[in-house]
Amino acid sequence: MIWATIEKAQRLSRAVSGLDLAGLDARGRVLAHATFHRVNLAGACFAGADLSQTHFVECDLSGVDFTHATLHTTQFIQCRLPDTRWAAGELLSLVQCELAGSQWGGAALETSALMQCDLRGADFSASRLMRCVMLGGAADGLRLNGARLEQVAIQDLDLGPVDLTGLDADASVLIGANLAGKALPGVRLARCTLQGADFTETDLSGAVLAGANCHQATFTGTRLPRLAGAGALMLAARWQGVDARGADLSGAIFQEATLADCLLDDAVLVKSVWRQATLARVSFAGCDLTFAGFDHAQGDTLDFGRARLDHASLHNAAFTRAAWQDARRGSARGTDSFLLAAEAGLLAAPRAAAR
Repeated sequence: MIWATIEKAQRLSRAVSGLDLAGLDARGRVLAHATFHRVNLAGACFAGADLSQTHFVECDLSGVDFTHATLHTTQFIQCRLPDTRWAAGELLSLVQCELAGSQWGGAALETSALMQCDLRGADFSASRLMRCVMLGGAADGLRLNGARLEQVAIQDLDLGPVDLTGLDADASVLIGANLAGKALPGVRLARCTLQGADFTETDLSGAVLAGANCHQATFTGTRLPRLAGAGALMLAARWQGVDARGADLSGAIFQEATLADCLLDDAVLVKSVWRQATLARVSFAGCDLTFAGFDHAQGDTLDFGRARLDHASLHNAAFTRAAWQDARRGSARGTDSFLLAAEAGLLAAPRAAAR
């Protein structure tokens, strides 16, 4: 009888509304284009069901099994979905839903959005998210350990209490991410946008930040030994007490960055850019700084011992108490007075703006 009611509603493009269908066995059923409004479906099983373009609005779907269901352009709006089980979805929309304790381990989500959802205790471990959005909501106990994120945007979601161990993210957006105090050795954040992120006391030993955008990010007491950060953008970043010994930061841009009490011993900094950077008590001992640019940089108490600065540019660099013991500076360029005169107007403008 209940299936006849649902099928009739589908034919007439009407919503199934206000029914108590707790424990419904919908395995393998075709429910494409159906709409459920304020329906109690707690404990129902939709395994293998076709839910393409199905809409659930203000429904109770607690404990529902969605594994192997076809979830394409499926929408869940203000639904209760705690302890649900998922395997895959494409163009999936979940808006203001309760997903506490939901299980997504190993699931594959593509071009989907989770907006203002309660994700406390949700398990996305070893899942794969492609071109997805997580916007706002609660995330205490959320697990993203071992997850693969491709072009995923996470915004207004506190990542402080989230398990990110073994995360592999590529070209994803984590603007303003709170990653302070996390142990993330070996984590991969290649080409990610981490603008304004907080890496205070974060362990990123052996991590990958190649091509990442860390504009105005904070690195205080951060561990970065053996970091793979070639081409990273550290524009106006703040480094304080950072250990980046042995890191690969070739081609990295530290323009207008501020570094103090940092160790970059034996790091690869070929073609790195330090234009207008402010450096204090920084060790570049043993670094490869070939073709690096320190134009207009300022520094005090710097150690360039054993460093390679062949073909480096030190145009208008102002370094006091700098140690150069056994450093190689073959073909390094000093200040070009004609270039400095030509730059005078350009350099005066930011100083005036700062005042």
